[in-house]
Amino acid sequence: MSSYRIQSGDTLGALAARFNTTINALALQNGISNPNLIYAGQLLEVSDGFDAPVPGELRLDLMHLALRTASCDVFLLHHVLEYPLDDRLAIAELYRALDPTGVAIATIALDGETETVEFGRIPSIGRRRAYGTRDLAERFRPFAVSVLNVAAELERATRRACGIPPRVHALVLRKTVSCEEGGA
Repeated sequence: MSSYRIQSGDTLGALAARFNTTINALALQNGISNPNLIYAGQLLEVSDGFDAPVPGELRLDLMHLALRTASCDVFLLHHVLEYPLDDRLAIAELYRALDPTGVAIATIALDGETETVEFGRIPSIGRRRAYGTRDLAERFRPFAVSVLNVAAELERATRRACGIPPRVHALVLRKTVSCEEGGA
């Protein structure tokens, strides 16, 4: 754990990026109820090591992946797609970098039988959009999309003991293969 004294002009978003964490994690760790309201001179506690990448884990800009085309077998994204300025560019980059037989698995907040809502600017919750089920296929094209409730496999007592809600949605994104590309 280390400390950082907030300077004039700092924002929690910029500090989160600098320390390789999230706005919400910094706010929670430091008891900040309004992430848009921080003060010069305020002391932040910043986690050391916990957020450091582990071997095989990459931390990349989703809108500009520094990866070769078709070079990745799997992408695991945990509540990431709600945040980029342009998620369609991020989706295109994932598609480009994913091997034809690869898969991207992304947990998201899914707001039911609605269309995706764009917030325009980052609201206090931090995410730029709330995905809805009505436009998932269109939104994630050219991927084939399926939605899983990954919490459904856990017993109720286990979910409650671990603080896992009854619904945790994960998108399974696979490249579609045409007949010309070698599909059946």
